[in-house]
Amino acid sequence: IGFYIIEAYEIDDAQRFMLADAMFWIQWVDPRLAPYAGCRLTQDRLWYPRLRLVNRRSLTTIDPNLYFIGEGGTVTYQQRGFGEFSASLDLRDFPLDHQEIPFRIVSGYSPGDVVFRINEDVTGRQDRLALVGWTAGDVSWDIGTYYFAPQKRDLAAVTFSIPVARKGGYFF
Repeated sequence: IGFYIIEAYEIDDAQRFMLADAMFWIQWVDPRLAPYAGCRLTQDRLWYPRLRLVNRRSLTTIDPNLYFIGEGGTVTYQQRGFGEFSASLDLRDFPLDHQEIPFRIVSGYSPGDVVFRINEDVTGRQDRLALVGWTAGDVSWDIGTYYFAPQKRDLAAVTFSIPVARKGGYFF
């Protein structure tokens, strides 16, 4: 899996979200699809790790939902999305605060069924972001689990985060 921030437009303190444009890639191997190498399939024609961005408030996707089948049944999917991503902001140090904005991706399967590995070649962010009043650091990630209370079970998860620091000069 890979995650790339194309643009970050705004952090809303009161509503606790970041407005961002991002791209993500997923890839896995399903040998049953090897005969379809070179084809593009829709999601209903293949096994899918049932990924969800759990902290998205709104998301508009741009690319079609097609999965490219490569050699040996390697499935590649990419999607670009623009929207609001919720974040628990700690404002105790305002206006000199530092925040971690998460992008939490959860599979519908347990960690024993889906194992995330990061594709660092397609993970990161644009060098310059239009994030007025903030500076941004490098994207980091944490592979772990997400406890889904309604089903009382852990799900495979990965959280990509971008650290941001408020430029306090405006407030002084």
